[in-house]
Amino acid sequence: MKLKCMRVICPVLAFLFAVSLTACQNGMNEPSAEPSAVYTLKDGFDVMTMSEIALYEDGTAVLQQAAIRSYLLPDATYKISGDSLTLYEKIGDGEELYDGDAFAEFKIKDDGDTLVFVSSRILLYVTEGTEYVRTAP
Repeated sequence: MKLKCMRVICPVLAFLFAVSLTACQNGMNEPSAEPSAVYTLKDGFDVMTMSEIALYEDGTAVLQQAAIRSYLLPDATYKISGDSLTLYEKIGDGEELYDGDAFAEFKIKDDGDTLVFVSSRILLYVTEGTEYVRTAP
C-alpha cells in the first residue's frame, strides 16, 4: 500500500513543483507593460530549446524556456542595428538601467517577422540558424 501511494504522490508533487517554478520564472522578469513584439520558436515548443523572446518598448527583453530547465536565463535589454538584434545583460533597475555585456545575436528577416539565432556567449540551448517567428504585435 505504501509503495502504491508513493508511485502516485511523487509524480504529483513533481508536477506541482514544476508548475510553481514556471509561475515564478514567468512572473519574475516580465515588465508590467505589454510587449511590442513576441517571437516564438518556429518549429513549435521544445523542452530543450529557448521557446520565446518578448521585446518591450522600454528596451527590455524577456527570454522564456521550459520550466524543466534549472538554468534561469538572464534579465536582458536589446538593441536593433540594421538587420541585427543584440541582447545584453540587464544591469540595474528603473532609471539606473544600463546595458551590460552583449550575450546573444540574432539576424532579423522578413521585415521583422523572423529572428534567426546567430550566436551566444552564454548557454541558451539554441543552435545556430534556429528561427523564431513573430506571434504577437
